[in-house]
Amino acid sequence: MQLSPGYLLKDRYLIKELLGQGGMGAVYLAEDQALDQLVAVKSNLNPGEQSLRQFEIEARLLAKLRHPNLPLVFDHFIIDEVQYLVMDYIPGDSLSQRLKDEGAQAVYRVLDWAEQISSALSYLHNQSPPVIHRDIKPANLKITPEGKIVLVDFGIAKASSGDTTVGAQGYTPGYAPPEQYGEAVTGPYSDQYSFAATLYALLTGSPPPESVDIMLGGKNLTSTRMFASNIPLHVDNAIKKAMSPEPHMRFSSVEEFFTALTDPASLAEITLKPGTDTIESISEAPTIAKPGQEPPSPVKKGGSPWLWIGAMIVLAVVISGGFLLANIFSGGRAASPTQPPNQGIAAAIPTNTLPAVVNSEITNASTEEPTSTPTLEPAATFTPSPEPTPTGGSSKIIFVSNRDGYDQIYEVDLRTGETVQLTFDESHKSWPIYSPDGSKILYVGDGGLGPYNTKLGLDIWVMNADGSNQTNLTQTRGVDEDPVWSPDGSKIVFVSYRFGGTRQLMVMNADGSGQERVSFEFEEYNPTFSPDGNTLLFSSTFFYTLNIRHYEEGKMPEDVDDLFDVNLVPELYDNRYDEPDRIGKGDQPAWSPDGNWIVYIRTNGNNRRVYLLDANSDGATVRHLEAPGLNYDPAWSPDSQYIVYANSTTGNLEIYTMDLGGRFQTNITNHEADDKMPSWKPVP
Repeated sequence: MQLSPGYLLKDRYLIKELLGQGGMGAVYLAEDQALDQLVAVKSNLNPGEQSLRQFEIEARLLAKLRHPNLPLVFDHFIIDEVQYLVMDYIPGDSLSQRLKDEGAQAVYRVLDWAEQISSALSYLHNQSPPVIHRDIKPANLKITPEGKIVLVDFGIAKASSGDTTVGAQGYTPGYAPPEQYGEAVTGPYSDQYSFAATLYALLTGSPPPESVDIMLGGKNLTSTRMFASNIPLHVDNAIKKAMSPEPHMRFSSVEEFFTALTDPASLAEITLKPGTDTIESISEAPTIAKPGQEPPSPVKKGGSPWLWIGAMIVLAVVISGGFLLANIFSGGRAASPTQPPNQGIAAAIPTNTLPAVVNSEITNASTEEPTSTPTLEPAATFTPSPEPTPTGGSSKIIFVSNRDGYDQIYEVDLRTGETVQLTFDESHKSWPIYSPDGSKILYVGDGGLGPYNTKLGLDIWVMNADGSNQTNLTQTRGVDEDPVWSPDGSKIVFVSYRFGGTRQLMVMNADGSGQERVSFEFEEYNPTFSPDGNTLLFSSTFFYTLNIRHYEEGKMPEDVDDLFDVNLVPELYDNRYDEPDRIGKGDQPAWSPDGNWIVYIRTNGNNRRVYLLDANSDGATVRHLEAPGLNYDPAWSPDSQYIVYANSTTGNLEIYTMDLGGRFQTNITNHEADDKMPSWKPVP
C-alpha cells in the first residue's frame, strides 16, 4: 500500500511526501508529531519470508547503533502485514549525485569524507558481533548541508560471528569485493574493499572495474594518478592495497587503511608493472622503510585459488535486477556555475576604485510593522578608505597547498608574486592563521606518537612566521583543528573531536596550557572573534546557522575572573535567520578587523556562495558577492577592504582576492595544485 501525503501512520507519523520507491518498498518523508521533527519512514512491501527476515535484521541492527555518521532508528512496527522502519531524515544529496553534478572531487575533500566513513565503519566493525554493511558506495553516502557524511541503507547488512553470517545476498558491481559474489564468507575486509572502491570513484569520477574481472586478470585497476596527477602517491597505494582481490592482502582493519591514506610512512610503495601504472603485486602487510634504505620489494605469489574460484563464480552467478533502495533520501541540487571569476584583471589590486556591487543582493529585513517603501540604512557603508593600499594593508598571505605531494604551508607576496614554502616535513598541514601581531602562525599538523607509541592524531601547532620553531600545543589523542587567536593574542579557541567524535569548541592559553571545553550541547565549529574580543561567532548545529557567545563584563558571574572560565549558552546571531532576506544558514564566518563586517559562506545544496553581513544590523543587511563556483575559507585584509578566499571554478582550488563589492576577483596563486585556507598577514 502506497501512503499518500496527509496520511497519519500509527496515529503519530504524518506523511509529507514520497522520497523514493523500488520494487521492495518505499521511503517517505514524515513529521513525527510526538517529537515534532522530520523523520524518514521506510516500508517493506515484499511479503516473502527472506525479505521480511532481512527487514527485521536491518531494524534490529540499526536500533542498537549510536554514531554521528549513522542514521538513528526511532521505531519499527507492522501494520496490515506491511513492515515500517522510522529513522533519521538525512537532508542533502548522495555522493553519487555529487559525482554526477561535479565529477571527480578534490583530494582534501575526499580525505575529509574518508575520515568520517572510516569512523562509522570502525564503529560498526567493533560491535559484538561485528556489523558488516556490505554495500558501501557513493549512492549510500549522504552529505548533509553542513558537510557531514551519513552512511545509509543497511538493506543487505549482516551481523558476523566467526565463519557464520546472517544477511541477504546482494552486491553492487564495481564496489563489491570478489567474496561477495558467491557463498564465501564476508567480513570487515569486505567493507574495506567497498570503502576503497568508493574513494577511487570519488577521486577519479568513475567507478572501478568489477572485482571479479580484476581477480581473473581481464582488467587492470588503473592508478588514480592516471586521472589526476596531484593525488598523493601514498593515497593511490593505500587504495590499491585495500582493493586487493584476495582478502588477506588487504589491510588488517579499516583503521589501518585510513592511517595509510593519511600517513605516507605507514605503507611502503607498491610495485607497479614496468611501463604501466597498474598493480603488479602488493606486500602482505605495510612495511615502513628505514631512512636511507630502499623499501623492500613485495613478495610475488604463485597462482591463487581465488582465480579458479572466481571463474566458477562468474559462470554460476546470475546478477539479479533490483536491490533495496540504494539512495533513500533526497535533497536539493544546484546547477554548476557557468562563469569563472575575472581572471583577466591584473594581479595588482586597483588602488582607486570603489567597491561597486557585482550582481549582488542588498537586503534589509522588514520591521514588525512594515511600511510601503522600506529604506535601507545600514550602520556601516561599503565605501573603502579614500586611498586603500593595493595589498589590503599587508602584502603577505599564507595558504595551504599540496604542491609537493603533501598539504604544506606557503606564503605569497602580493607585491612581487614570490611564493615561499614554510613547512617541509612529510605530513599534512591545515588551517594556518597569523597571530594578531603577525609574528607567529597557528596551524594543524600530525601529532605524532604519544604514550605506548599510539598515534595522537591531529594537533594544534604554532611556529614563527618564517616557519621556524614548530611547537605542538595540544598534544592530545584525537583531532583538533580550525584554531583562531583572541584579538590580544593571549587565548586560542579551536575545534576538537575529542568528545564522542563531534565538533566542540575548546579554549587554551597561547602556550597550550589550560585547555578547557567551551561547547557542550551542540556541535560548534568555525570560530571567529569580534575585534574587541567580547563576542565569539561560530557555526553550529543549533539551527545550522551562525551563533554567538557574549563575553561582555556585565554578562559574567561576579566570581568569574577569566572570560573563558564559564560556559555561556550560545545564542542565534540572527533570530530571524530563516526569514526572506536574512542571513540564512551559513558557515566559515570571519569578522573584519574594523568590526563592521562579517563574511561567511552560505550553503544551499551543492552551492557555496560568499555573503557579506553588516555586523551592526542584527543580521538584517546582507550582500551576496557574486563569486561563481564553490567557495571556501574567506578571510580579511588588515584594512578590512578586501577578502581572500578559495574557489574551485578552474577545476582545482585557487586563492582569489576581491573587494567588498565583489569586484576585481583575482587569482593570486594560479597553480595546478589545490590551494586553500588563506590567511592575510596583519600589520604589526
